[in-house]
Amino acid sequence: MYSLFPYGSTLKVVTVEATVQRGLPNFQIIGLPDKTVREAVVRVKTAIIASGFKFPLGNVTIQIGPSDLPKRGAQFDLAIALAILCTETGGGLTCLALGELSLSGHVGMTPIALPAMQEANRQDLPWLMNTHAPEYVGRVVNTLGMAMNALSKNEWVTHEEVAAYEPMHPHPYRLDSIKGNLPAKRALVIALAGKHNLLLTGPAGAGKTMLAQAAVELMPSLSKDEEVRLSIMEYAAGMPTRSLYAAPLRAPHHLSSEKVLLGYAASARAGEYSLAEGGILFLDELPHMPRKTLDALREVMESRGIHLRSQYGEIAYPANAIVIAARNACPCGRKGSGEDCVCSPSRIASYARTLSAPLLDRFPLNVSLDYALTSDGELSGRECAECIARVRSLPTRPGTKKIEGKLRGVSERLDLSFRAQEHIRSVSQTIAQLVGADEVGDEHMHEALQYRLRSE
Repeated sequence: MYSLFPYGSTLKVVTVEATVQRGLPNFQIIGLPDKTVREAVVRVKTAIIASGFKFPLGNVTIQIGPSDLPKRGAQFDLAIALAILCTETGGGLTCLALGELSLSGHVGMTPIALPAMQEANRQDLPWLMNTHAPEYVGRVVNTLGMAMNALSKNEWVTHEEVAAYEPMHPHPYRLDSIKGNLPAKRALVIALAGKHNLLLTGPAGAGKTMLAQAAVELMPSLSKDEEVRLSIMEYAAGMPTRSLYAAPLRAPHHLSSEKVLLGYAASARAGEYSLAEGGILFLDELPHMPRKTLDALREVMESRGIHLRSQYGEIAYPANAIVIAARNACPCGRKGSGEDCVCSPSRIASYARTLSAPLLDRFPLNVSLDYALTSDGELSGRECAECIARVRSLPTRPGTKKIEGKLRGVSERLDLSFRAQEHIRSVSQTIAQLVGADEVGDEHMHEALQYRLRSE
Protein backbone atom coordinates (compact mmCIF):
# COMPACT_ATOMS: atom_id res chain seq x y z
CA MET A 1 0.00 0.00 0.00
CA TYR A 2 1.16 3.56 -0.71
CA SER A 3 0.52 6.81 1.10
CA LEU A 4 2.21 10.21 1.25
CA PHE A 5 3.05 13.10 3.52
CA PRO A 6 4.13 16.73 3.03
CA TYR A 7 7.83 17.43 3.28
CA GLY A 8 8.75 21.03 2.54
CA SER A 9 6.72 22.13 -0.48
CA THR A 10 6.57 18.64 -2.02
CA LEU A 11 4.89 15.33 -1.27
CA LYS A 12 6.90 12.27 -0.34
CA VAL A 13 5.40 8.96 -1.41
CA VAL A 14 5.81 6.25 1.20
CA THR A 15 5.17 2.52 1.29
CA VAL A 16 3.03 1.11 4.07
CA GLU A 17 3.76 -2.56 4.73
CA ALA A 18 2.12 -4.82 7.30
CA THR A 19 3.14 -8.17 8.71
CA VAL A 20 1.33 -10.41 11.21
CA GLN A 21 3.48 -12.88 13.14
CA ARG A 22 2.69 -15.44 15.77
CA GLY A 23 3.05 -14.30 19.34
CA LEU A 24 1.39 -12.24 21.99
CA PRO A 25 -1.03 -9.58 20.68
CA ASN A 26 0.93 -6.43 19.85
CA PHE A 27 0.58 -3.57 17.39
CA GLN A 28 3.52 -1.29 16.57
CA ILE A 29 4.47 1.20 13.86
CA ILE A 30 8.09 1.77 12.80
CA GLY A 31 9.72 4.19 10.35
CA LEU A 32 10.34 7.32 12.46
CA PRO A 33 6.66 7.96 13.33
CA ASP A 34 5.70 10.97 15.42
CA LYS A 35 3.15 10.84 18.26
CA THR A 36 0.20 11.31 15.88
CA VAL A 37 1.30 8.40 13.71
CA ARG A 38 1.90 6.18 16.75
CA GLU A 39 -1.62 6.95 17.99
CA ALA A 40 -2.91 5.35 14.77
CA VAL A 41 -2.54 2.07 16.67
CA VAL A 42 -5.70 2.92 18.60
CA ARG A 43 -7.59 4.62 15.75
CA VAL A 44 -6.93 1.92 13.18
CA LYS A 45 -7.68 -1.06 15.41
CA THR A 46 -10.94 0.45 16.65
CA ALA A 47 -11.99 1.49 13.12
CA ILE A 48 -11.32 -2.00 11.71
CA ILE A 49 -13.45 -3.66 14.38
CA ALA A 50 -16.21 -1.00 14.11
CA SER A 51 -16.35 -1.57 10.32
CA GLY A 52 -17.13 -5.24 10.79
CA PHE A 53 -13.69 -6.64 9.97
CA LYS A 54 -11.62 -8.97 12.10
CA PHE A 55 -8.42 -7.56 13.52
CA PRO A 56 -5.57 -10.10 13.20
CA LEU A 57 -4.36 -11.90 16.27
CA GLY A 58 -0.64 -11.91 17.00
CA ASN A 59 2.17 -9.41 16.56
CA VAL A 60 1.18 -6.76 13.98
CA THR A 61 4.04 -4.59 12.66
CA ILE A 62 3.62 -1.65 10.30
CA GLN A 63 6.63 -0.30 8.42
CA ILE A 64 6.33 3.14 6.80
CA GLY A 65 9.23 3.71 4.46
CA PRO A 66 11.60 5.30 3.68
CA SER A 67 12.81 4.94 7.23
CA ASP A 68 15.21 7.89 7.22
CA LEU A 69 12.52 10.58 7.10
CA PRO A 70 10.24 11.49 10.04
CA LYS A 71 6.54 10.72 9.44
CA ARG A 72 3.96 13.20 10.70
CA GLY A 73 0.19 13.42 10.59
CA ALA A 74 -2.86 11.17 10.67
CA GLN A 75 -3.17 10.80 6.89
CA PHE A 76 -1.55 7.34 7.03
CA ASP A 77 -4.51 5.81 8.89
CA LEU A 78 -6.38 4.53 5.84
CA ALA A 79 -3.26 3.01 4.24
CA ILE A 80 -2.32 1.31 7.53
CA ALA A 81 -5.80 -0.18 7.94
CA LEU A 82 -5.91 -1.44 4.34
CA ALA A 83 -2.41 -2.90 4.62
CA ILE A 84 -3.49 -4.87 7.72
CA LEU A 85 -6.67 -6.10 6.07
CA CYS A 86 -4.73 -7.11 2.96
CA THR A 87 -2.61 -9.49 5.03
CA GLU A 88 -5.73 -11.67 5.27
CA THR A 89 -6.57 -11.46 1.54
CA GLY A 90 -3.03 -11.52 0.19
CA GLY A 91 -3.36 -8.12 -1.53
CA GLY A 92 -0.26 -6.18 -2.60
CA LEU A 93 0.79 -2.57 -3.06
CA THR A 94 -2.04 -1.65 -5.38
CA CYS A 95 -3.13 1.94 -4.67
CA LEU A 96 -2.44 5.19 -2.87
CA ALA A 97 -4.62 5.63 0.22
CA LEU A 98 -4.89 8.85 2.16
CA GLY A 99 -7.14 9.80 5.05
CA GLU A 100 -7.60 9.92 8.80
CA LEU A 101 -9.90 7.30 10.32
CA SER A 102 -12.46 8.01 13.01
CA LEU A 103 -13.19 5.39 15.66
CA SER A 104 -16.37 4.48 13.76
CA GLY A 105 -14.45 3.78 10.54
CA HIS A 106 -15.27 6.97 8.65
CA VAL A 107 -12.57 8.52 6.45
CA GLY A 108 -11.81 12.19 7.09
CA MET A 109 -11.71 14.82 4.37
CA THR A 110 -8.37 15.33 2.63
CA PRO A 111 -7.22 18.97 2.33
CA ILE A 112 -4.33 18.03 0.01
CA ALA A 113 -6.53 16.15 -2.45
CA LEU A 114 -5.30 17.96 -5.56
CA PRO A 115 -1.55 17.44 -5.05
CA ALA A 116 -2.17 13.91 -3.75
CA MET A 117 -4.07 12.89 -6.86
CA GLN A 118 -1.50 14.49 -9.13
CA GLU A 119 1.24 12.53 -7.38
CA ALA A 120 -0.80 9.33 -7.70
CA ASN A 121 -1.20 10.03 -11.41
CA ARG A 122 2.56 10.50 -11.82
CA GLN A 123 3.14 7.21 -10.01
CA ASP A 124 0.46 5.55 -12.18
CA LEU A 125 -1.51 4.52 -9.09
CA PRO A 126 -5.26 4.64 -8.44
CA TRP A 127 -6.21 6.51 -5.26
CA LEU A 128 -8.59 6.09 -2.33
CA MET A 129 -9.58 9.17 -0.30
CA ASN A 130 -12.51 11.28 0.81
CA THR A 131 -12.31 14.62 -0.95
CA HIS A 132 -14.22 17.58 -2.39
CA ALA A 133 -12.04 17.59 -5.49
CA PRO A 134 -12.08 14.27 -7.36
CA GLU A 135 -9.67 13.97 -10.28
CA TYR A 136 -7.81 11.29 -12.24
CA VAL A 137 -8.34 7.57 -11.57
CA GLY A 138 -9.52 6.48 -8.13
CA ARG A 139 -12.45 6.18 -5.76
CA VAL A 140 -13.99 8.67 -3.37
CA VAL A 141 -14.54 6.72 -0.15
CA ASN A 142 -16.36 7.80 3.00
CA THR A 143 -15.71 4.72 5.13
CA LEU A 144 -13.12 2.02 5.59
CA GLY A 145 -15.65 -0.52 4.31
CA MET A 146 -16.06 1.36 1.02
CA ALA A 147 -12.29 1.58 0.63
CA MET A 148 -11.78 -2.15 1.21
CA ASN A 149 -14.60 -2.98 -1.17
CA ALA A 150 -13.11 -0.87 -3.97
CA LEU A 151 -9.65 -2.32 -3.33
CA SER A 152 -10.76 -5.94 -3.27
CA LYS A 153 -12.88 -5.60 -6.43
CA ASN A 154 -10.24 -3.46 -8.18
CA GLU A 155 -12.94 -0.96 -9.18
CA TRP A 156 -11.68 2.49 -10.15
CA VAL A 157 -13.39 5.48 -11.76
CA THR A 158 -11.99 8.33 -13.85
CA HIS A 159 -13.26 11.50 -12.18
CA GLU A 160 -13.84 14.98 -13.52
CA GLU A 161 -11.61 18.03 -13.27
CA VAL A 162 -11.31 19.89 -9.97
CA ALA A 163 -14.01 22.48 -9.31
CA ALA A 164 -13.36 25.47 -7.05
CA TYR A 165 -15.69 26.26 -4.17
CA GLU A 166 -16.54 29.45 -2.33
CA PRO A 167 -13.98 30.84 0.15
CA MET A 168 -14.78 30.42 3.81
CA HIS A 169 -13.67 33.94 4.80
CA PRO A 170 -14.36 36.87 2.42
CA HIS A 171 -11.81 39.64 2.30
CA PRO A 172 -12.69 42.57 4.62
CA TYR A 173 -11.84 45.39 2.17
CA ARG A 174 -12.48 46.03 -1.52
CA LEU A 175 -10.66 48.53 -3.71
CA ASP A 176 -13.94 50.18 -4.75
CA SER A 177 -14.71 51.06 -1.13
CA ILE A 178 -11.37 52.84 -0.52
CA LYS A 179 -11.41 56.53 -1.45
CA GLY A 180 -8.45 58.75 -2.25
CA ASN A 181 -4.72 57.97 -2.57
CA LEU A 182 -4.87 57.42 -6.31
CA PRO A 183 -1.05 57.35 -6.71
CA ALA A 184 -0.85 54.53 -4.16
CA LYS A 185 -3.64 52.62 -5.92
CA ARG A 186 -1.85 53.10 -9.23
CA ALA A 187 1.38 51.74 -7.73
CA LEU A 188 -0.55 48.83 -6.25
CA VAL A 189 -1.93 47.82 -9.66
CA ILE A 190 1.56 48.06 -11.18
CA ALA A 191 2.97 45.91 -8.36
CA LEU A 192 0.34 43.19 -8.78
CA ALA A 193 0.54 43.17 -12.58
CA GLY A 194 4.32 42.90 -12.74
CA LYS A 195 4.85 41.00 -9.45
CA HIS A 196 6.94 43.85 -8.04
CA ASN A 197 7.46 44.47 -4.33
CA LEU A 198 5.81 47.61 -2.95
CA LEU A 199 6.63 49.82 0.05
CA LEU A 200 3.86 52.08 1.40
CA THR A 201 4.86 55.05 3.57
CA GLY A 202 2.42 57.31 5.37
CA PRO A 203 0.89 58.43 8.65
CA ALA A 204 -1.08 56.09 10.85
CA GLY A 205 -4.62 55.59 9.55
CA ALA A 206 -3.87 56.68 5.98
CA GLY A 207 -5.04 53.33 4.58
CA LYS A 208 -1.86 51.32 4.11
CA THR A 209 -3.32 48.14 5.64
CA MET A 210 -6.63 48.57 3.82
CA LEU A 211 -4.88 48.79 0.45
CA ALA A 212 -2.81 45.67 1.14
CA GLN A 213 -5.88 43.67 2.15
CA ALA A 214 -7.89 44.93 -0.83
CA ALA A 215 -5.06 43.83 -3.14
CA VAL A 216 -5.99 40.15 -2.80
CA GLU A 217 -9.30 40.86 -4.53
CA LEU A 218 -7.35 41.95 -7.62
CA MET A 219 -5.04 38.93 -7.75
CA PRO A 220 -5.53 36.38 -10.55
CA SER A 221 -6.25 32.79 -9.59
CA LEU A 222 -3.30 30.59 -8.73
CA SER A 223 -1.85 28.30 -11.36
CA LYS A 224 -2.18 24.58 -10.76
CA ASP A 225 1.48 24.28 -9.76
CA GLU A 226 1.14 27.13 -7.27
CA GLU A 227 -2.04 25.62 -5.82
CA VAL A 228 -0.35 22.24 -5.42
CA ARG A 229 2.66 23.68 -3.57
CA LEU A 230 0.49 25.90 -1.39
CA SER A 231 -1.92 23.09 -0.47
CA ILE A 232 0.96 20.90 0.65
CA MET A 233 2.50 23.61 2.82
CA GLU A 234 -0.86 24.62 4.33
CA TYR A 235 -1.64 21.03 5.22
CA ALA A 236 1.73 20.57 6.92
CA ALA A 237 1.15 23.80 8.87
CA GLY A 238 -2.30 22.66 10.04
CA MET A 239 -4.10 25.54 8.35
CA PRO A 240 -7.85 25.47 7.58
CA THR A 241 -9.23 24.67 4.13
CA ARG A 242 -9.02 27.55 1.67
CA SER A 243 -10.85 28.22 -1.58
CA LEU A 244 -9.09 26.36 -4.39
CA TYR A 245 -6.90 28.55 -6.61
CA ALA A 246 -7.59 31.66 -4.47
CA ALA A 247 -4.49 33.82 -3.93
CA PRO A 248 -3.52 33.96 -0.24
CA LEU A 249 -2.78 36.99 1.93
CA ARG A 250 -0.43 36.43 4.84
CA ALA A 251 0.14 39.20 7.38
CA PRO A 252 2.53 38.05 10.14
CA HIS A 253 2.99 40.10 13.30
CA HIS A 254 5.72 42.71 13.04
CA LEU A 255 7.64 41.07 15.91
CA SER A 256 7.69 37.67 14.17
CA SER A 257 10.97 35.81 14.29
CA GLU A 258 13.05 34.63 11.36
CA LYS A 259 11.62 31.12 11.70
CA VAL A 260 8.03 32.34 11.61
CA LEU A 261 8.74 34.25 8.42
CA LEU A 262 10.99 31.77 6.58
CA GLY A 263 10.14 28.35 8.02
CA TYR A 264 11.11 25.68 10.53
CA ALA A 265 13.82 23.25 9.47
CA ALA A 266 13.35 20.78 12.35
CA SER A 267 9.61 20.25 11.81
CA ALA A 268 9.67 20.83 8.02
CA ARG A 269 7.01 23.54 8.24
CA ALA A 270 6.86 26.45 5.83
CA GLY A 271 7.03 30.04 7.03
CA GLU A 272 4.74 32.96 6.28
CA TYR A 273 6.70 33.95 3.17
CA SER A 274 6.16 30.56 1.55
CA LEU A 275 2.55 30.30 2.75
CA ALA A 276 1.87 33.43 0.68
CA GLU A 277 2.80 31.45 -2.47
CA GLY A 278 1.34 33.16 -5.53
CA GLY A 279 -0.29 35.82 -3.34
CA ILE A 280 0.70 38.66 -1.03
CA LEU A 281 2.93 38.84 2.03
CA PHE A 282 1.96 41.98 3.94
CA LEU A 283 4.57 43.26 6.39
CA ASP A 284 3.09 46.02 8.53
CA GLU A 285 5.29 48.19 10.73
CA LEU A 286 8.35 47.09 8.78
CA PRO A 287 10.90 49.18 10.77
CA HIS A 288 9.81 47.47 14.00
CA MET A 289 10.67 43.97 12.77
CA PRO A 290 13.73 42.33 14.40
CA ARG A 291 17.00 43.14 12.68
CA LYS A 292 17.80 39.46 12.11
CA THR A 293 14.44 38.95 10.42
CA LEU A 294 14.97 41.95 8.15
CA ASP A 295 18.40 40.70 7.10
CA ALA A 296 17.01 37.25 6.27
CA LEU A 297 14.11 38.83 4.41
CA ARG A 298 16.46 40.87 2.26
CA GLU A 299 18.27 37.76 1.05
CA VAL A 300 15.07 35.85 0.26
CA MET A 301 13.51 38.75 -1.65
CA GLU A 302 16.47 38.61 -4.01
CA SER A 303 16.88 34.83 -4.40
CA ARG A 304 13.12 34.04 -4.53
CA GLY A 305 13.80 30.80 -2.69
CA ILE A 306 14.30 29.51 0.85
CA HIS A 307 16.70 26.68 1.68
CA LEU A 308 16.85 25.31 5.22
CA ARG A 309 19.14 22.61 6.59
CA SER A 310 17.93 19.96 9.02
CA GLN A 311 19.34 16.69 10.30
CA TYR A 312 17.39 14.93 7.54
CA GLY A 313 18.81 17.04 4.70
CA GLU A 314 17.98 20.27 2.91
CA ILE A 315 14.39 21.51 2.66
CA ALA A 316 13.49 23.94 -0.13
CA TYR A 317 10.54 26.32 0.05
CA PRO A 318 9.30 28.74 -2.62
CA ALA A 319 9.35 32.50 -2.08
CA ASN A 320 7.16 33.72 -4.93
CA ALA A 321 4.91 36.08 -3.00
CA ILE A 322 4.60 39.79 -3.72
CA VAL A 323 5.87 41.66 -0.67
CA ILE A 324 3.81 44.70 0.31
CA ALA A 325 5.37 46.48 3.27
CA ALA A 326 4.13 49.47 5.25
CA ARG A 327 5.85 51.97 7.50
CA ASN A 328 5.06 55.29 9.15
CA ALA A 329 6.93 58.42 8.14
CA CYS A 330 8.11 58.90 11.74
CA PRO A 331 8.04 56.98 15.04
CA CYS A 332 4.95 58.77 16.40
CA GLY A 333 3.04 58.21 13.14
CA ARG A 334 1.78 61.81 12.83
CA LYS A 335 4.16 63.16 10.21
CA GLY A 336 2.20 63.87 7.02
CA SER A 337 -1.18 63.69 8.75
CA GLY A 338 -1.63 67.42 9.37
CA GLU A 339 -1.15 66.96 13.10
CA ASP A 340 1.90 68.14 15.01
CA CYS A 341 4.68 65.56 14.95
CA VAL A 342 6.35 65.15 18.35
CA CYS A 343 9.50 63.47 17.00
CA SER A 344 12.82 65.27 16.99
CA PRO A 345 14.84 65.41 13.73
CA SER A 346 17.43 63.05 15.17
CA ARG A 347 14.74 60.54 16.15
CA ILE A 348 13.20 60.69 12.67
CA ALA A 349 16.64 60.16 11.12
CA SER A 350 17.31 57.21 13.41
CA TYR A 351 13.92 55.73 12.52
CA ALA A 352 14.67 56.09 8.80
CA ARG A 353 18.02 54.29 9.23
CA THR A 354 16.24 51.25 10.72
CA LEU A 355 15.68 49.95 7.20
CA SER A 356 19.01 49.42 5.48
CA ALA A 357 19.68 50.64 1.96
CA PRO A 358 20.07 47.06 0.63
CA LEU A 359 16.61 46.19 1.99
CA LEU A 360 14.99 49.30 0.50
CA ASP A 361 16.74 48.44 -2.76
CA ARG A 362 14.51 45.34 -2.98
CA PHE A 363 11.38 47.52 -3.38
CA PRO A 364 11.03 48.78 -6.98
CA LEU A 365 7.89 50.71 -5.99
CA ASN A 366 7.82 53.17 -3.11
CA VAL A 367 4.85 55.51 -2.63
CA SER A 368 3.56 57.82 0.07
CA LEU A 369 -0.01 58.05 1.34
CA ASP A 370 -1.92 60.89 2.99
CA TYR A 371 -5.38 61.65 4.28
CA ALA A 372 -6.63 63.26 1.06
CA LEU A 373 -10.03 61.98 -0.05
CA THR A 374 -11.30 62.44 -3.59
CA SER A 375 -13.81 60.79 -5.86
CA ASP A 376 -12.21 62.00 -9.10
CA GLY A 377 -10.69 59.27 -11.23
CA GLU A 378 -11.37 56.43 -8.82
CA LEU A 379 -10.14 53.03 -9.98
CA SER A 380 -12.61 50.21 -10.51
CA GLY A 381 -11.64 46.98 -8.81
CA ARG A 382 -12.99 44.85 -11.64
CA GLU A 383 -11.17 46.85 -14.32
CA CYS A 384 -7.94 46.69 -12.34
CA ALA A 385 -8.26 42.92 -11.89
CA GLU A 386 -8.83 42.47 -15.64
CA CYS A 387 -5.78 44.61 -16.46
CA ILE A 388 -3.61 42.69 -14.02
CA ALA A 389 -4.69 39.32 -15.44
CA ARG A 390 -4.10 40.57 -19.01
CA VAL A 391 -0.61 41.90 -18.28
CA ARG A 392 0.41 38.69 -16.54
CA SER A 393 -0.55 36.70 -19.65
CA LEU A 394 1.71 38.79 -21.90
CA PRO A 395 5.28 37.71 -22.69
CA THR A 396 8.22 39.79 -21.50
CA ARG A 397 9.63 41.94 -24.31
CA PRO A 398 13.22 43.17 -24.52
CA GLY A 399 13.72 46.92 -24.30
CA THR A 400 14.43 48.95 -27.42
CA LYS A 401 17.86 50.47 -28.06
CA LYS A 402 16.39 53.94 -27.54
CA ILE A 403 15.06 53.17 -24.07
CA GLU A 404 18.18 51.21 -23.09
CA GLY A 405 20.30 54.21 -24.05
CA LYS A 406 18.18 56.58 -21.98
CA LEU A 407 18.28 54.20 -19.03
CA ARG A 408 22.08 54.10 -19.18
CA GLY A 409 22.19 57.89 -19.24
CA VAL A 410 19.88 58.19 -16.22
CA SER A 411 21.85 55.52 -14.35
CA GLU A 412 25.11 57.37 -14.90
CA ARG A 413 23.68 60.69 -13.69
CA LEU A 414 22.01 59.21 -10.61
CA ASP A 415 24.62 56.51 -9.96
CA LEU A 416 22.00 53.75 -9.89
CA SER A 417 22.97 50.17 -9.06
CA PHE A 418 22.49 47.32 -11.51
CA ARG A 419 19.56 46.14 -9.42
CA ALA A 420 17.95 49.57 -9.62
CA GLN A 421 18.40 49.63 -13.39
CA GLU A 422 16.74 46.21 -13.72
CA HIS A 423 13.86 47.34 -11.52
CA ILE A 424 13.29 50.47 -13.60
CA ARG A 425 13.40 48.40 -16.77
CA SER A 426 10.87 45.82 -15.54
CA VAL A 427 8.51 48.38 -13.96
CA SER A 428 8.60 50.45 -17.17
CA GLN A 429 7.56 47.44 -19.17
CA THR A 430 4.71 46.68 -16.77
CA ILE A 431 3.45 50.26 -17.05
CA ALA A 432 3.57 50.09 -20.83
CA GLN A 433 1.65 46.83 -20.87
CA LEU A 434 -1.00 48.24 -18.53
CA VAL A 435 -1.83 51.01 -21.00
CA GLY A 436 -1.59 48.69 -24.01
CA ALA A 437 1.52 50.33 -25.53
CA ASP A 438 3.48 48.36 -28.11
CA GLU A 439 6.81 49.35 -26.62
CA VAL A 440 8.22 51.16 -23.59
CA GLY A 441 8.15 54.93 -24.00
CA ASP A 442 9.77 57.84 -22.21
CA GLU A 443 6.69 58.47 -20.11
CA HIS A 444 6.66 54.87 -18.87
CA MET A 445 10.31 54.99 -17.85
CA HIS A 446 9.89 58.37 -16.16
CA GLU A 447 6.99 57.06 -14.07
CA ALA A 448 9.01 53.99 -13.05
CA LEU A 449 11.92 56.27 -12.15
CA GLN A 450 9.69 58.41 -9.93
CA TYR A 451 8.71 55.37 -7.88
CA ARG A 452 12.37 54.44 -7.60
CA LEU A 453 13.66 57.88 -6.67
CA ARG A 454 11.42 58.06 -3.62
CA SER A 455 13.56 55.41 -1.92
CA GLU A 456 16.94 56.66 -3.08
